[in-house]
Amino acid sequence: MKEEFLNFILCPICKSANFELQIQSKNAIEIRDGQLLCRQCQTIFLIKNGIIFFDKNLTPSAEKEKIFVEKDMEMRKDVLVFQNK
Repeated sequence: MKEEFLNFILCPICKSANFELQIQSKNAIEIRDGQLLCRQCQTIFLIKNGIIFFDKNLTPSAEKEKIFVEKDMEMRKDVLVFQNK
């Protein structure tokens, strides 16, 4: 997730744009791991592998898809090459 995205996103729960960013790891391109805390409703959203997960209250099939994608990304992490352009 690029830090500039904070200028464009809203909390899917309360529609606030007031986030606190907690960075655990980042590279020259983006924040790789961390959390976004909505200061309005106090909901925490995870950032994993550069992706913000706004996935509260997923359906069972969406939850299975999320788990599949996470496992697939983990298996491919050594194969995927990201270039800074």
